[in-house]
Amino acid sequence: MREFSLATLFPLRFDTQFKDEEGRPLRGQYEIGAEMDTKANWRSVGIVGEGQPVRVGGLNPWNHEWIASGRPNLELPHPSYPNQLHRMSVYSISDGKKTVTFAAGEFSMNVWGFYVRKELKGDHSNG
Repeated sequence: MREFSLATLFPLRFDTQFKDEEGRPLRGQYEIGAEMDTKANWRSVGIVGEGQPVRVGGLNPWNHEWIASGRPNLELPHPSYPNQLHRMSVYSISDGKKTVTFAAGEFSMNVWGFYVRKELKGDHSNG
């Protein structure tokens, strides 16, 4: 029988280094296909209270199931205070016609920030 330690069950610590398949540290980046994705590749599309409408690639994420990407979290700058970095998770949503990948996280209690990759086109306005 395999033994598990707390470090095995809960490996994430503040100093955790995510690594690619060859063991290189990712440090706030993750691999998408053959390219590396960093905070420079993301842009803010809105800050809203939980449940308030926001358009992410033309879809309101609150109306769709969020599918976690399984990729390491990103540290992205607050749009109004770029020196403040916030941990964002990467998700995808689909309306059956299109799928949109986005990053989201809570800036403070019930206040959410949403980001898309810079090349994503479409309506990103609130509402």
